[in-house]
Amino acid sequence: MDMRRTTLALLMALALAAQPGLALTPPLPGSDPDPCNSAAFLHLIGQPESALKAETIPDPWRLIRFGEFVTQDYSESRLNVQLDVEGRIERLSCG
Repeated sequence: MDMRRTTLALLMALALAAQPGLALTPPLPGSDPDPCNSAAFLHLIGQPESALKAETIPDPWRLIRFGEFVTQDYSESRLNVQLDVEGRIERLSCG
């Protein structure tokens, strides 16, 4: 029984480690640290999804609801707006 739990824990750790986007990669020297201009929208953190209607967010951008699957294509100029369980804006990131 302990061997099964150990194996399961190891598999879960490996699955989490393999998830893209969990590790932060520092920008390359000379590159734009905020290519999607996420800093301009930091005031939205903690706001409900409906707050996005009052904003003019330049394309490309995407809304990622809690638990929603997203494609793994990376576009440094795309703004990702991530919602929490309650539908509030939790995180802004480029990619």
